[in-house]
Amino acid sequence: MAEWHQSPHFTTEKTESTEKSQELGKDCNSLLTIAHIPDIFFPLEGDAVTDLKKHISRITYRVAYQDTDAGGVVYYANYLGFMERGRNEYLRQLGRSIKDYQDSGIFFVVVEAALRYRAPAVLDDLLTIETWIEEGRRSSAVFGQRVLREGDGTLLVKGDIRVACINDRLRPTRLPPELLPGRGGDPRLAD
Repeated sequence: MAEWHQSPHFTTEKTESTEKSQELGKDCNSLLTIAHIPDIFFPLEGDAVTDLKKHISRITYRVAYQDTDAGGVVYYANYLGFMERGRNEYLRQLGRSIKDYQDSGIFFVVVEAALRYRAPAVLDDLLTIETWIEEGRRSSAVFGQRVLREGDGTLLVKGDIRVACINDRLRPTRLPPELLPGRGGDPRLAD
């Protein structure tokens, strides 16, 4: 079994773009809250991920000009692309890439996406995309995902994305064993 170590907390250092994002957020939603990243556990480098109940994937992405709308804020639909990158990396950390699954005749298609937007991101913000498995069923899984602003830990978007597992004839097929129920879950709720 892989050894786990606790991640460091993010700093609370403010940047110009962080302040701009918070200022814009006040105009967008009066119920915005700043959520700090909880203690999260990651496998030590080189260890295989063997306990999904404690596994969370984290990737970072710097907001580019192409990601923003005319107002200089990340366009809402682009968060789906950020989350797709997160799910791809999550699977890679389990030992198989999307290409590996496709080569074996297994494909994942998004069948449901529920996103809650909490605060905006702006050009040059460094984002952290967290991904974990909320639930797995016979031929589908729900990935829990969060997009946070690095630096102050502000929760920007929370999403639950259900993916169906299909074969090359576009028919439902069994979820790969590494994603089956009882092996996944939100690591922040782990015992």
